[in-house]
Amino acid sequence: MLKADYRGNLFDVIADRAGRLNAKQRALFTELVARFTYINNYNAYIFDICTEIESILTKNGKYIISPLVSYRPSKVKSGEVVFYDITTTIRVPRGIELKKERHPASKKMDYSNVNTLIIVDDFIGTGDQLLSLYSHLRERGLNASKLHVFTIVACRQAISRIEYIGANISTRFIIPPAIRSGSGIGELSIQNAYDVYETIISDKKIRKTDNTGFGYGYGRSEALVCLKRVPNNTLAIFWNEWTDGRRRWPAIFPR
Repeated sequence: MLKADYRGNLFDVIADRAGRLNAKQRALFTELVARFTYINNYNAYIFDICTEIESILTKNGKYIISPLVSYRPSKVKSGEVVFYDITTTIRVPRGIELKKERHPASKKMDYSNVNTLIIVDDFIGTGDQLLSLYSHLRERGLNASKLHVFTIVACRQAISRIEYIGANISTRFIIPPAIRSGSGIGELSIQNAYDVYETIISDKKIRKTDNTGFGYGYGRSEALVCLKRVPNNTLAIFWNEWTDGRRRWPAIFPR
C-alpha cells in the first residue's frame, strides 16, 4: 500500500480518510483496507497466464484468442490491453494455429470448427459481460466446453456463473464479497458491518455517478481490488469521491 500516486504517498491518503471517520466507521474501514488486494506485479501475472495458455495449445486445429469485450464494443476496455500484452508475449508451439481476433462476436466469425476460444481479461466481476457475449457466440457454433477464460482477478460469483454454463475459467486471485462473505469485516457481524457501511456512504455523501450498484460496486460485488485501475465492482468508498462538509476529496483509487 506504499506505492506513490499523484497526490503523494498512498498510505497517507488512506490515513487521511480514516481520520475523517468516527470510531465504528474507522474500525470497518481499517478491516476493509487490510484485506484490499493491490496488484502491483501485473507483468508477472501476464506471464503466468501466457504459460498456462501455452499448456492447452497441444492439438492440431484452430485456436482463437480474444479480449473480453461487449457484444457490440463501444470503447476500449481493459481486456483489450491484457489481450495485447498476452499476444505479444505468448510463445505459440510449432504447428499450432492461434488466431488473434479483437472482436470475437464479429459477423465473420464461425466457431463450428474451432478447438478452443480463449478469452482474456484482467478482472471479471459479475460475469454479465462474458455470459452475454457467449449467448451470441453459441448461436455461431461455440460449445461452452470449448470456451476457456483467463483472468488475473475474478469475483467468486463470476466463477460460479461461468462454470455453471460449462465453460472453463482460470484466475490468479478469487475475490469474495467483502461484507456479505464476512471476509472484510473483522469482529463485526455482517448486519452491523452493512449498517456501518451505510453510514459512511451517507455521512460522506459519496457521489453516485453511475448505475453500477452505487456504494457496493457494480452488481453489488463488494470487491476489494485494484489493478492498473480500480474496477467499479470495488466498494465505492475506494474509487468514488467523498464530500466532507463543503470540501470534495478525491478518491483513494480514482477511476
